[in-house]
Amino acid sequence: MKLNNYKWLILIILVMAFILRIIGIGYAYPLALVSDELPTLNASLKMLGTQSFIITAKGYYYTPLLVYLYLPFLIFFILFGLITGIFANIAQLKEIVLLSPGVFIPLARFISVLFGTMTVFLIYQICQKMFYNKKISLLAAFF
Repeated sequence: MKLNNYKWLILIILVMAFILRIIGIGYAYPLALVSDELPTLNASLKMLGTQSFIITAKGYYYTPLLVYLYLPFLIFFILFGLITGIFANIAQLKEIVLLSPGVFIPLARFISVLFGTMTVFLIYQICQKMFYNKKISLLAAFF
């Protein structure tokens, strides 16, 4: 199956968007965090700890969508860590969460990278539906 030029261009734009976002994933880590990273991560981890879908983290004043988006990725990361031996057992995992939750910050930033890259494709699709012009859609996705 041969891709036409427009499909190649959107693919190149998406790869560029992903690379530009992934380069900045380690910005100021571990010295400085963005103000919503740690509270959102803590709220997600608390939901996993209490096995509840209700956000019970004190002082969490952000919208809950991001907390729910973190959950599948955190569950996968924790299961992967338990299977591969990164975390010896649940007790060690709880200790890491309590003493240094910053271990999970690169994962949280990677989730932002994925959704940011998907936003570029969403802009392309929206422009495609609005203008019926692939050149305008590619231009919008690029900028």
